[in-house]
Amino acid sequence: MNKSRRGAISHLVMAAVLSLFVVLIAVFLSGLHSSAIVPAISLINADYQTESAIIMQLQKAHFNPSLPEQSLKKEIMPGVMLKLHGAAAADGNWTFKGSITGNQLNKTFSAIANINHPDQINFTSYSQSE
Repeated sequence: MNKSRRGAISHLVMAAVLSLFVVLIAVFLSGLHSSAIVPAISLINADYQTESAIIMQLQKAHFNPSLPEQSLKKEIMPGVMLKLHGAAAADGNWTFKGSITGNQLNKTFSAIANINHPDQINFTSYSQSE
């Protein structure tokens, strides 16, 4: 009985040391505000918001063929701005140019899409810098 009690106590002490170590690492990493790592969820969310904004502008253009050039500036996440400019081209095509900036995100893009197929967006250029 005495051996099992010592084993339990040693496991408890090791668990406490490990927990303290994890907390110390978390505190250290939270203090690194200059980290250049952008969480993948932020990149996915930025891409989703970009595609959604393009589709919404194409839907507006579909119901109003004489729609003038459209500009959008929107905060898509805290501290992250999406700027999008769309202009009509020939045969229902629209060209888009935009950028996403803030919170270590710095992306520029251009795309072409058609009002009859708003879900088929062709990104002609896409660049990301740190």
